[in-house]
Amino acid sequence: MTCKTAGYGLILALAATSAGAETLTFSPAAGSARSYRVELSVRSVEPDSRTVPLDDQRVSFLARIRAAERDGDSVGLTLKPLWLKTQLGDETMTTAGPIPDRVRAGFEAGFGARLDLATGALGEVVPLGDIEAAGPTLGGLREQFAAAFPPVPIELAEGWSTTVPRYGGVQDVTITVDHVTADRVFLRYEGEDYVARLAGLVVVDRDEGWVERAAITTDRRLVPGTDEDGSLRETVAIAPQGYPVTVQADTSLRPAEWRDMPERIAPPAPLASEAEVFPGGPGRLVEGPGGLLLEFDHRAAQWRNIGRFELSGLRLFAGDRVLDVPLTAEPPLTLPNWRAPEGVSQVSRSLLDATTLQDVSQDLEAATELRADLDWYPVAPFVMRLVPDGTGHAEASRDGARAVLAPAPEGYVLTLSGQQTDLFSWALPEGTGAQGMIFAADRGPDWLTPGESLARRIASLDYSAIRVLLRMDAPPEEMVVRVERYADTPAARREMRFLTEEGRRLDPDTAPERRPLFRGAPPPAPDEVMPEGLDTGALRLPLAPAQAAECTASLAPPATEGDAALVFVRRAAEEASLLELQTGDGQRRHFYGLGPRQVTLSCDATLAWTEAGLQLSPDRPWQIDPAALGIAEDMTLAEVMERLRFVDAEGVPLALSAPGGGALSPQDSIAQALFPDGTLRVAGTPAKILRAVRKPEPVTRSFRVSFPDLPVPERAAP
Repeated sequence: MTCKTAGYGLILALAATSAGAETLTFSPAAGSARSYRVELSVRSVEPDSRTVPLDDQRVSFLARIRAAERDGDSVGLTLKPLWLKTQLGDETMTTAGPIPDRVRAGFEAGFGARLDLATGALGEVVPLGDIEAAGPTLGGLREQFAAAFPPVPIELAEGWSTTVPRYGGVQDVTITVDHVTADRVFLRYEGEDYVARLAGLVVVDRDEGWVERAAITTDRRLVPGTDEDGSLRETVAIAPQGYPVTVQADTSLRPAEWRDMPERIAPPAPLASEAEVFPGGPGRLVEGPGGLLLEFDHRAAQWRNIGRFELSGLRLFAGDRVLDVPLTAEPPLTLPNWRAPEGVSQVSRSLLDATTLQDVSQDLEAATELRADLDWYPVAPFVMRLVPDGTGHAEASRDGARAVLAPAPEGYVLTLSGQQTDLFSWALPEGTGAQGMIFAADRGPDWLTPGESLARRIASLDYSAIRVLLRMDAPPEEMVVRVERYADTPAARREMRFLTEEGRRLDPDTAPERRPLFRGAPPPAPDEVMPEGLDTGALRLPLAPAQAAECTASLAPPATEGDAALVFVRRAAEEASLLELQTGDGQRRHFYGLGPRQVTLSCDATLAWTEAGLQLSPDRPWQIDPAALGIAEDMTLAEVMERLRFVDAEGVPLALSAPGGGALSPQDSIAQALFPDGTLRVAGTPAKILRAVRKPEPVTRSFRVSFPDLPVPERAAP
């Protein structure tokens, strides 16, 4: 399998040749170059191409192709890989991380080949650096380089076609001119032989003949001549680096299947306001299954009414230090956020990649935030209604968008088209029970799956256009189509910050994740305490540590264990101090058969929590100056929390946040809890600070308790 090098050959040969006034000639000026974003999918499928794919692989890369000076009828071409990422199952490899030095050196040097412009023949592909490349690698590179290069002149006439002997490993491939515009020509490739079949769309720039965009799918049979044992499917999608729409190959991991069609559609209103789109606060930079993800939340009621976004000016930071890491991000996609906190219902996500041949894994590990300019394009949705006639046909159009419903062999077909960034949704009447599949409007041959077909949109004349096959017994009385139409210019631009987990933790403007000081309720006051543990023969009175130091407990009548009297001993527990009944040596804590007893709790003073009189910052209430509260660095957290509590609006005491993440221990020193700016951070948003005050007000309480008898083991069943 050559899936790891397949994309390089395809991009190396991005050109068309011919001669004459009405033909397209690949005639690059010396030094002319193009940089491409390439997405490649490779998967094995079982005999039925509709089954779940196996061995799925994704390859993403950037590459620059440059033309040298001509030498007669030939020109030298060089390929410089700029970045590569492969995903195989759950494993991801990228040139931005650790890779063998020889591989990195080979990529940095690049590869070269000479093209005969008169014949379209491509010479040997050679590494340009002082390295040794494996023969099969160069052979596969050259084969796919040559196969992706149209070997015949292309006449600039719509409908013109020719058949080439071999293209992309397939014999007798027909190349057809679909459309000709002032600056581009749109080509279609289709062919099938004993071993493989191919379908693709290619857009060629008429200026010098460089390919601008392409989408090509190849299906190679594992048993030539039959579909037995399945096939190897490859889809490659190519576009210029920085192209404004998402470049994707076959992204579907599911089999091609009929899916239930929606019976309701989101209303065009209410539209999101700028305040709902940008609710304040930074976004997140998190690790996703395919790499790093940028995430930011919205408070709008419906994700379709938010609009679209464009990211630019991406800059990575470690604290205040700028990291020299080239980055690229996909256009953000907005979806419902089912796990969002209250008030946040939608989230936008964008896949981020470090696009370099240098190992920047340490920089990525050290990063605390990413900053970027985010442009917001509001949406102005509208609805079109289709009312089929007696033959099942219907058509509607509005503001450059068009919807057509017509009978088809599968049932019906809904064709939708509009402006480049338009998105469509639709609904059928309740009870219709329709099922559908979604393809590109230029579907391609029937053997393409929906995912492979949708990849063709990148090279279509109308990127927005899709074709929906509908399986239903009869046409609906009415069909509603919603069009998401976005503004041509941004309504707002924000410099967004996207924080890593460490960045959020260290950022003074971001409220730390809420962490209560106690897992349950705080230790009770003396007038609220109740005995615990009697069901297991124990007797404990839980109190706050400072309060327990003021209290003693006794048992009447006294009890003994052997010759030793039972006494109450103060013992530190995880979140409280316990006055616990024990033997004098502390070896026994559970007692049975003592019967009814009276417990007396006596406290010389009570601990009261009163407001400390320190005003919290209105902007950063979680940020605490320890000196203002008399907190020394050598104090332990336990000592501080015996004196102070940080309470939220619900009255819940909050813990302190750990600078290094995780949770602090009561035995940790305050020095370990200090953040780089010398402050403490409360784990949440405190509403007030309480201070423990000792009041010399004695408290005495008595409890009637009864110790259980020693449990008798159950007899084993006979």
